[in-house]
Amino acid sequence: MFVRSPHRIKGIVRFEGEQGLHLIQYAYRELEMMPIRPQKEVQEVLVVIGEPDALSLANETILGLIGF
Repeated sequence: MFVRSPHRIKGIVRFEGEQGLHLIQYAYRELEMMPIRPQKEVQEVLVVIGEPDALSLANETILGLIGF
């Protein structure tokens, strides 16, 4: 069975149990997660773009990672 993945994911998140923020970028089945140290206050936000079934799976996985 073929499982679709999201087309793109981008945002700034704080992982559960971690002190700092991370920049998350996903495109073309490549995931990049980098710790960041913003020079000013930034809003934690995550945007996920893709097909509805892929979005449901991605949302559940990501929410688990960031502690929701």
